[in-house]
Amino acid sequence: MKLQYKAAGLMIFLGIITLFTITIIYSYLIKQAVIQEELTNIENLTEEIAHHMDTHLEAFTSITKAFSIAPPVVNALLESNSKFAGFSTAWRNEEIDSLNKRWMEASDINDPFIQEHLTNSVAAFLKLQQTIMPGLYGEIFLTNKYGVMISTTGKLTTLAHSHKYWWEASYFNGKGRVFFDDRGFDESVDGYVLGVVVPIMDGNEVIGILKSNINLDGPLTNVVEDFRLNHPGNIQIARTKGLVVAEKGVIPLSNNLPEELSQYLQTEKTGSEVVEVDNRKEFIAFSSIPITLGSDEYGFGGKYESIGHIKGNEGEAWHIVITLDEAIAMERGNKWIRLLIIAGIIFIVLASFTALLLGKWFAKPLIKLSLAAQKIGEGNLDTKISLITKDEIGSLSQSVNKMTENLNKTLTSRDKLTLEVELRKEAEKRVNIQLKEKEVILKEAHHRIKNNFISISSLLSLQSSSITNSEAVSALEDAIGRVNSMALLYEKMLLGDDYNTSSVKEYLDTLVDEIVRLFPGNLNLKVEKQITDFKLDPKTLVPIGIIVNELLTNIMKYAFNDQDSCLIEVIFTIDKENVNLILQDNGRGFPEGFNIENQKGFGLRLIKMLTLQLGGSLTMDNHNGTRSVIKFSI
Repeated sequence: MKLQYKAAGLMIFLGIITLFTITIIYSYLIKQAVIQEELTNIENLTEEIAHHMDTHLEAFTSITKAFSIAPPVVNALLESNSKFAGFSTAWRNEEIDSLNKRWMEASDINDPFIQEHLTNSVAAFLKLQQTIMPGLYGEIFLTNKYGVMISTTGKLTTLAHSHKYWWEASYFNGKGRVFFDDRGFDESVDGYVLGVVVPIMDGNEVIGILKSNINLDGPLTNVVEDFRLNHPGNIQIARTKGLVVAEKGVIPLSNNLPEELSQYLQTEKTGSEVVEVDNRKEFIAFSSIPITLGSDEYGFGGKYESIGHIKGNEGEAWHIVITLDEAIAMERGNKWIRLLIIAGIIFIVLASFTALLLGKWFAKPLIKLSLAAQKIGEGNLDTKISLITKDEIGSLSQSVNKMTENLNKTLTSRDKLTLEVELRKEAEKRVNIQLKEKEVILKEAHHRIKNNFISISSLLSLQSSSITNSEAVSALEDAIGRVNSMALLYEKMLLGDDYNTSSVKEYLDTLVDEIVRLFPGNLNLKVEKQITDFKLDPKTLVPIGIIVNELLTNIMKYAFNDQDSCLIEVIFTIDKENVNLILQDNGRGFPEGFNIENQKGFGLRLIKMLTLQLGGSLTMDNHNGTRSVIKFSI
């Protein structure tokens, strides 16, 4: 056999062995890297979706709380509680049982006793909330502190509710907390129903319970479908024991997670694993929705079977679960392995052909050496001179081979460095894409919240234009101001670069100017603002904005009486961790005998409630006019 054929055969053999070894090692490393990357990605995505759902549930709570403290609701509760408080416990229980029996036996919806609860002013107010957001609410009803329903949007099964699990959970031994009644699938509306149960407080006392049943079919479907667009995995919302609450194209509560997956939900809040399901490997990641875990502020649960509902919740939390088939996850890694094999085969063919040529040149060492030197000079560093001789040509060929080997190592190090730089650039590009996607999602959320506030403000404006009662118009205008203060905050967040915090100075400067602009008759008014510029989160800025709206509106309405020089000072400063909010005017001040603790007006009650929410204190006194000081810590 000719020498060139031996060289070519040896090159093919060594190339196959090398390619096989490199492929096995590379495949293992690629697989481990892909597994770790995908597990991290889907775990981060479950945490993001869980936070998104947590925000949804908090929004439902805020909406229900907002209309639970409306004056008609509070006044009706105080009147009803006063009526039942005058009786002994035994007589009161008998009276409630009698009323409940009468309610349950009444089959005619037009029965005056039924209509008394369906057509009173509070019932009309609750029905208005259903009209404002059609399709979202089922029944909304109100009970007094003894569990007796006093107003409802529809005929319920019973009138007495104090014995029911959701009522007791919200009453919370008299301390009061929000309770989410996970009632399961409601056949009457063909949708998933979640009851939001809110205690109505008067100071530290629970004076009533308001429950609104919300159809979650739309919100749950939107969350699953919106996030599914960004990832090939299967996204589900499931209870702790594995019953699936929401999944694309699947009826709620109609199937369960495999036991291999659901066992993780019962032991950990957040995590990711590779598990084997039905003889195939799947990547799984899961995160608990925090609000469903339960706390002193929020309760979550239900009853497995209740009237009109099936498969209710028995104390289980909700979890976001993402599963991804290993074959789909490994698709990118397998692509690189195929490219490696193809490149290796090409290399073997080229190397064999080179060996064949070199073998032919062995017969003419001088020509071979000259041609080799020429190729090396042209940059072909794969050229090897295989002359085993003890003369000058052999020594020269060895020196040339050593030189090309050193050059090859140098260029190989450079190529590795270039490849590492390219890989890092690609990784940074992927991170930037993910950050932009999250930014778009958050920006859209703030945009929707701002639009919702604007819609509420418009609805209140329309309602006020159709009312002739001046007190009602004034109350609606106050409500519009409160809504606009919250809408302004989300507009600032939407236009800014930081969606978690907003500038206090920018927000309050604009808010004060907007409120003053609503009172164009005060031409001789001067407003001085001393506002320290720092950032706060929306949870703190919302009550601050409403408090400023209430205090400044009261000053504009009542402080000045045709005086020549009107001055308002708005001061907002921070001292270490303490915040001071001061509104001072040079108006006529409080009337003699004014005591803040004895005031029952809704605006002042709202200010005191929000100050309590901030964990602060409120003082109001006459100081060359009226001086209101609110202090709280952050």
